[in-house]
Amino acid sequence: MKTKLPPQILSMVNRKSHILGVNYAEQTKQQFLAELESMRVNGATLKDLEKYIGNRPPPIFTGRAIDCC
Repeated sequence: MKTKLPPQILSMVNRKSHILGVNYAEQTKQQFLAELESMRVNGATLKDLEKYIGNRPPPIFTGRAIDCC
């Protein structure tokens, strides 16, 4: 995408996008770990956890995305 914004603004946009992405990734990881721990406490086997990890869509596709920032 071509833009006529000054380089300083584009740099700020890139930094902000990176921060948002890192925050979202960490929140998603924590949510995912909590789900897996809950499954483990409820008797899930290693095979069950592996299957869940492989089949679970990211929260952004399930409508369960967490607001970040």
